[in-house]
Amino acid sequence: MLFERPIRVGDKVTVGQYTGVITKIRLRSTTLLDSDNMEVVLPNQAFVTDRFINWTLNNTVTRIKFVVNVDYEADLKLVRRLLLQAAEEAPKVMQDQKDFAPDIYLKGYHENALTHELVVHVPEIGDRTSTENFLYYRITELLTQHKIKLAFKQLDVNIQESEKAQALPNQAIQAG
Repeated sequence: MLFERPIRVGDKVTVGQYTGVITKIRLRSTTLLDSDNMEVVLPNQAFVTDRFINWTLNNTVTRIKFVVNVDYEADLKLVRRLLLQAAEEAPKVMQDQKDFAPDIYLKGYHENALTHELVVHVPEIGDRTSTENFLYYRITELLTQHKIKLAFKQLDVNIQESEKAQALPNQAIQAG
């Protein structure tokens, strides 16, 4: 690990359930500072034998995906336009570079929804949370303004009475 340099002080990494910024690299352990400001000490073996993500090793650009389920009656061209509008309004979303421009994919027909995926890129790992927050609010706002319903799982229950069931209460009253 000391020779290959898959991590450096200042890198943002995910190892198992822990995500944070590397603050110290020692001979037998590495310390990372997580988002709760807790120092997590991990044995260096975790970086050699387990899979880990180094969010900032060669490039700080990261992709964010948003899954949006809309009602089957929604205008697909309008949904696409509104999702792209939200991405264009997001301050940290990369717009200029071809490989990182926002895009929309129709991902499938489901029982109750048409599933769209908005894919955007942000230049720094630290931009992810604020961008996600902005886009969730803005997408909801735009869809609501244009009366496009977000789809959610539903279960319709139909209750039918049989002739026997209808006769039972009448018989119980007569017997009483």
